[in-house]
Amino acid sequence: MNLLLLAMGLILLGGPHALHMGPGDPNFDEKLVKGKWFSVALASNEPKFIAKDTDMKFFIHKIQVTPESLQFHFHRKVRGMCVPTMMTAHKTKKKFQYTVNHSGHKTIFLEKVDPKHFVIFCAHSMKHGKETVVVTLFRDVQAGHLTLGVKSLRALSWTSMTTGVQRQNQGVALEAGPLP
Repeated sequence: MNLLLLAMGLILLGGPHALHMGPGDPNFDEKLVKGKWFSVALASNEPKFIAKDTDMKFFIHKIQVTPESLQFHFHRKVRGMCVPTMMTAHKTKKKFQYTVNHSGHKTIFLEKVDPKHFVIFCAHSMKHGKETVVVTLFRDVQAGHLTLGVKSLRALSWTSMTTGVQRQNQGVALEAGPLP
């Protein structure tokens, strides 16, 4: 049922380029996103970037928060093996916005957060004059179950829509859970 809801949400996508608003509360404490998470769903205006064994296909393990950055600890498959990787996203002057140099320059936005359940990030990258947008939904490992709640699906659909992921260019990839 959740997969059907997610598919329906992604089908309805479309809209203007993002006005990244962040988690809603301007006083939101970014430290609340620290912890163990796992990748649940991805949406992109370029589905080829979230296909199996691509740059954006990774298994999140943990997010650490420092005063200057977010550190993403994840595993990606390289030649069939899970390889641990760490990526640091540096804070910018804008609240909930970060930059990272990983496979090119990316701007990452913290979009929606329910600290005990899910977090949504939106990444924008420019390559060869073309912008790629990837919206990622992470689920809290401590949540105890793998089902996607309606709230997290709506948040993913809304974020995807407002970041320019068009319905004809959507893509989604579901993961089974925490690290393989």
